[in-house]
Amino acid sequence: MNTKLRSLAFAAALLLASVLTAQSREFKAGKSLDIQFSVLRELSLFYVDTIQVDKLVQTGINAMVESLDPYTVYIPEEDEESIELLTTGSYGGIGALIKKVDGGVEISEIYENSPAAKAGLVAGDIILRIDSLPTAGLNVEQCSSKMKGTPGVVVTFVIKKLRGGETKEIKIARERVHFPDVAYWGMVNDTVGYIRITSFTLDGAKDVKNAVVNLKKSGKIKRLVLDLRGNGGGLLDEAVNIVSIFVPSGTKVVSALGRQKQTDAIYYTKEEPTDTALPLIVLVNSGSASSSEIVAGALQDLDRATIIGTRTFGKGLVQSIRDVGYNNKIKLTTAKYYTPSGRCVQAIDYSNRNEDGSVGNIPDSLIRPFKTSKGRVVYDGGGIAPDVKIEAESYSRPSLSLLYNDILRDYSIIYFRDHLSIDSPSKFKLSDEEFEKFTEYAVGREFDHRTASEVDYDRLMATAKKEGLITELDSGLKQLESKVKLGKSGSIRINGKEIKALLEEEIVNRYYFQRGRIESIIRNDKQLKEAIYFWNWKDNPAEQIFWGRVYFQRVASLILYRDESPYRSIIHQFKYNRQVSLGRYLGSLLGKRLRESESFNDIDVIIPVPLHPFKKWKRGYNQANVIAKAIGKEMDVPVLNGILVRTTFTSTQTTKDPLHRWKNVEKAFKLRRGDRIKGCHILLVDDVLTTGATLEACGTALLKAEGCTVSVATLAFVE
Repeated sequence: MNTKLRSLAFAAALLLASVLTAQSREFKAGKSLDIQFSVLRELSLFYVDTIQVDKLVQTGINAMVESLDPYTVYIPEEDEESIELLTTGSYGGIGALIKKVDGGVEISEIYENSPAAKAGLVAGDIILRIDSLPTAGLNVEQCSSKMKGTPGVVVTFVIKKLRGGETKEIKIARERVHFPDVAYWGMVNDTVGYIRITSFTLDGAKDVKNAVVNLKKSGKIKRLVLDLRGNGGGLLDEAVNIVSIFVPSGTKVVSALGRQKQTDAIYYTKEEPTDTALPLIVLVNSGSASSSEIVAGALQDLDRATIIGTRTFGKGLVQSIRDVGYNNKIKLTTAKYYTPSGRCVQAIDYSNRNEDGSVGNIPDSLIRPFKTSKGRVVYDGGGIAPDVKIEAESYSRPSLSLLYNDILRDYSIIYFRDHLSIDSPSKFKLSDEEFEKFTEYAVGREFDHRTASEVDYDRLMATAKKEGLITELDSGLKQLESKVKLGKSGSIRINGKEIKALLEEEIVNRYYFQRGRIESIIRNDKQLKEAIYFWNWKDNPAEQIFWGRVYFQRVASLILYRDESPYRSIIHQFKYNRQVSLGRYLGSLLGKRLRESESFNDIDVIIPVPLHPFKKWKRGYNQANVIAKAIGKEMDVPVLNGILVRTTFTSTQTTKDPLHRWKNVEKAFKLRRGDRIKGCHILLVDDVLTTGATLEACGTALLKAEGCTVSVATLAFVE
């Protein structure tokens, strides 16, 4: 009885404590609101100048929500259009971007199939009047607000045309302008499909599904790339629907957990998939956030795709839009989301961010391991770390300066004015003469043409002057100045290749809109090309992700495309003189990966071990040696002479059988006299290894013979 009484008393105490806590919270909130109102009243009555109370309140609200996280925002009634654009990808208008110029506003961009495009407007046209109101006295925001509005309403423009220069009156009826989530889809080569997803708005998954279906209709597609680079996210439901295209119905994609029970949810795929076997690559970078990370994280955890690129942004927060009265709204963080393995991709430390806001360096103590459906280890701590890291191409300072100062855009309009048509986006190229004309034009424009070397030189000069060393260093500085001070034309010419590519993209955009621009970008997208290059395209890519997978000790591998022969890596598709240079390049890439990995930072010695079932053993040995030396150079580790391992076939075995019966493996590992590697961590290197069983036998032989720790690095596996 006493026990029951004590239990009841304890429960009552807990209940009372919770009630008192709730009352305390309500009292504090009421007290704060009362103080806030009193301050506002005193300011409005006695401040020396007249106060706009509504603006002051909005300033206070904005400061309040900004103190929570970067994604909780107040949306006043006048910004309601931004919610529509955010959630549906649509707005009422004519489908054109504008910029302020002398005498009016210039159309800087036209969207494909928009009312403006249908009316014949082009980038470079000057808007002189909007509904009889001169634009010369208006700013961009005022002009934009008159162009946007209720669909169906006719807006009258007075336009000075780019081509011809005549002035015309053009009437355009506003429509609901929609920005599709799929900016481009197509084939990047004979067997690889490509889909560029730029946002996650209402019904965006249908666009992705239609793109997949159309690519499959060709009958040629064997692999698919989903490009989520720069995609800042959007609707969570659309991310789930996109994942459902590639995984079975009823698969868990993401879970959301918040402080309130009503915000908790687990999201499963509901639709029947379009294709569960098509090998996938998902391209990501630091601009891939929110819903992009849901797609990448889910496909990674489910071992359905290979994630390639750089670490994603690290935004694992769910926002909900709630009404706060008088048509005002607040977009607030209500939950954190978790991938199927249980990872939260939200960056743990808000203060430790890169300049673009993405995840910075994360201490190991804050990272926890999780396992994918196939048992691979993945980590939380912020963003989605790619399975294969490939850095994006960086541009030179002069190239970026030309881009940010609109010099490339402005010249593309001049080119568009003077040329009625160009070749298709995938084929269009500027001639050397045409690029020289651009150089002459750019020299006459103001932009920061200094290279990074010239910037460093200027800093050196400033420091030398401050320290009184100019006189002593005079002759050396003058000689250095002649080397680094290139001038505008010199800076453009030395960076001509990348500037020319950027200019071609701008010009293509004038003729073929954003879709053509992306097709032009793909031609020069080194990250995309490298991603395809490192891809193992066998039946189920999830089973071919060998990076970090353990056979007997530790195994590192670059994932490469191979032809139909199960015994050949990509290197063997080239002539021998090309194989050597390619081997050096790929070995260098693999060496960088090994150097960055904690599992391989204690390598003592590298041994090339060719394991090819070919008769030309010398060629195989030389190639393995080339790769090993490139790895050794990157890791600063000595490379020994290689070990030649021969194979024999049984009478029942044919060359079509991907498995080999290796004989006398242990005897093959007789080390060269004088090599003392006992007790070391050995790295065996080759460009293609056959089976896991063979690999294990090779490693076991060395472990048994010398008591060493053995790891293997290879460019490709045949399993």
